[in-house]
Amino acid sequence: MNLRGAAASWRQALLLDPRNHRIQFKLASVYRDLGSTLREEQVLSDIVREAREPADAFKAGRRLLKVATHTGRLEATESVIRPLVFNRRHKEIYLKLLI
Repeated sequence: MNLRGAAASWRQALLLDPRNHRIQFKLASVYRDLGSTLREEQVLSDIVREAREPADAFKAGRRLLKVATHTGRLEATESVIRPLVFNRRHKEIYLKLLI
């Protein structure tokens, strides 16, 4: 299966289970491999916004910051990361991402 086919398959899987972060991480990786950094950013941003588990928010936030650094889109990424400070459960993640 080629990467475009893999992306299509992961998108289909997300339709069945839209909050499955494992699938979202795999889709983000495929987008990275395809060179679709904006799509990778979108998927990682969705994880950061929706994650119930702090570990998922941290992992996605780290990857998102790495992508944004390479694409020069740190300002846009800040609007995704910043709301974590207002979420009691994710405030520590926000602080860790800043370090």
